[in-house]
Parts: sequence; C-alpha cells; structure tokens
Amino acid sequence: MKIEDMLLFKPFMLPHIHLKNRLVMAPCGTNYASDDGFITPMQIAYYRERAAGGMGLIMVEATTVNYERRRRDKNCLSIFNDSFLYGLEKLVNGVHQEGGRIGIQLVDSLVKVAKTPTDLTKQEIYSIIEDFVRAAQRASGIGFDLIEFHMAHFYTLADFLSRQTNKRNDEFDGSSEGRTKIAEEIITRTRDILGTKVSLACRINGDEFVLNGNTLADSLIIAQRLEEYGIDILDISAGGRLEADGSLGYSFTRCVPGKDQPLATNAYLAAEIKKVIKIPVITAGKLGDPLLAENTLSEGKADLIALGRSLLADPFFAKKTLEGKWDQINKCLYCNQCTQGILEGKPWSCILYG
Repeated sequence: MKIEDMLLFKPFMLPHIHLKNRLVMAPCGTNYASDDGFITPMQIAYYRERAAGGMGLIMVEATTVNYERRRRDKNCLSIFNDSFLYGLEKLVNGVHQEGGRIGIQLVDSLVKVAKTPTDLTKQEIYSIIEDFVRAAQRASGIGFDLIEFHMAHFYTLADFLSRQTNKRNDEFDGSSEGRTKIAEEIITRTRDILGTKVSLACRINGDEFVLNGNTLADSLIIAQRLEEYGIDILDISAGGRLEADGSLGYSFTRCVPGKDQPLATNAYLAAEIKKVIKIPVITAGKLGDPLLAENTLSEGKADLIALGRSLLADPFFAKKTLEGKWDQINKCLYCNQCTQGILEGKPWSCILYG
C-alpha cells in the first residue's frame, strides 16, 4: 500500500475545523495536573509532543467542570473557573504551533460524591447543566477547536443516559427520551451561546456491558438523539460502568481493553452506530497498528481513529507511519500497567518506554 493513498492521512473536515489527517489522540487521564487541578509544564510538553508527532486532533483528558464533583481527589485537570485558563491557553497555543488541532473533554462525576441521578433535585441537575455550558464557554474563549462532553463510562452524564442508574420519575427520568434530556439541555444551550465557531462532540458507550445497563440497541437511539440536538461528531467507547455493588468488573475494564481483548475492540460498535447517523464517528480501542487502523477506515467502520495507550508508547506513531517507518514504532502491548498506575494515583507512564 502506498502511504500517500492511505485514508489515515487524507484531510478531514468537521463542520467547523479542518484536520490534516484522521488520527486523533484519545482523551486519557494523565495525573500530570497539579493537586489543585492546574495544568503543568509537564502536561503541556506531553500534549505538544504528540502534536509534533503528527496527530491531526489532540484531545485533552477529562477536565472537571465542578470542584465539588471532581472525578479524582487530585491531579485532575480542571476548568471550573477562569483561573485555569491562562495555563490551558498556553497548551492550546502550543498544539497549534505544532500544526495540530485541539479539543478538550469536559467531565463531571457523581460517583465522587456517592450519588446517582435519582438522588438529585431539579435545581442540582440544572446546576450541572450550567457547569458544562460555562466550561464550554471558557474553553471556546481560549481557542479550543472542539469541545467534547464526556457521556461515557462511570461519569455523571453517562449515569443519566444509563438504564442502570437513572431511575428518576420526571422529565429527566429513565425513559428513553428522559435519559437524554440533560444532554439535550447542555448541547442546545452551548450551541445557542457559541454558535458555529467551535465543533461539539460527545463520547458515549456503544454498549455498557453491565447488568441492566444500555446495550447497543439503546446506544443507537441515543446517537440519533444527540445528532438531532446538534452534535457534530460522536466518539464511541464502551463499558467503564461499575457493578451494582460498586466493584470493578468486566464492564469497567472494557473501556481500556487489555491484551486478552480482540484488536479493534470497539470498531464493530462504531460501525453499527455509523449506520444510523450522518455525522462522523470516532472509534478507539486497540488500534495501534497502522494497517489495522487503515482497514478500519477503509471498511467504513469509522471516520476517525483514536489512539491512547499507543501514543504513550510512541508519541511519533503518526509521523513514523507517514514516513513508512512502521518497524520503528514502539508498539503498545496492552498490558494496562499504565492504567493501573492511574487508578493508584500515579502519573501516566509506560512500563516499556517510560
């Protein structure tokens, strides 16, 4: 295969941004932020290096929109007030200088305060909506090209979308329409304020892989609704849900598929969702082989390929692929020592490559 013919390196147009290729750096937590949530020089250098390595779109890790509902006790990047913007703007400028585009993933976590959607008052729900909208405004104001709302795994918006955790009896209830009400409010309000100057994305689960959780059939409906609400692109993940007793079972590990999982783990979920919507789809999960990534695109399973752990192993994956130096790529072994370290509060690092 000629490198110049690869879909991976064909430009891609989102409604509001132009990507030089179809490779996305997936949003992966790093524990590089300061204890109080500010971005650090180490973090800026980390993202900038991946942009220099040739990735078309750099997605910044889950960034909290509310201090009291942080997803971890510390080292979680934050954007819940304007004091965080100076450092984040330096990151945006750095990635742009390297020729990449940059997005930020916004997150809230009720798990941090041991609550579910059922426990919230309507006032609290509208406060969460406001947190996301204001965070999106801040991000757009300092030049982020894309804003992604994290609606997957075990986070707040996923809790509302999920049949497992949303047992409410009002307009935000556990019905199919009610479960997406909070997403509708966040997306439409953000679009009303920001207009078309920034692309909006959602990360959702293609399947939750948990008892009484959402299946692919549910996710097909959710995807269509999010498109109707005005989202520009969908980012498809899977799993990450907690078991009924709060333990970490198969679903939780499924969002970071290990060496026992098949390659291109979630591509079939993205492919099915792509069939029912018109907006572009990102797939992630064990796609760190150039030919596999290319075939996933050429087979029409997704429009963009997201890499996480593969870029921890080799920041220059894209550049080496483009230059035909495939044998020089440091391949991820999917041993998940990196993610285990994150769960233990350690900085994101690769056991093989540092």
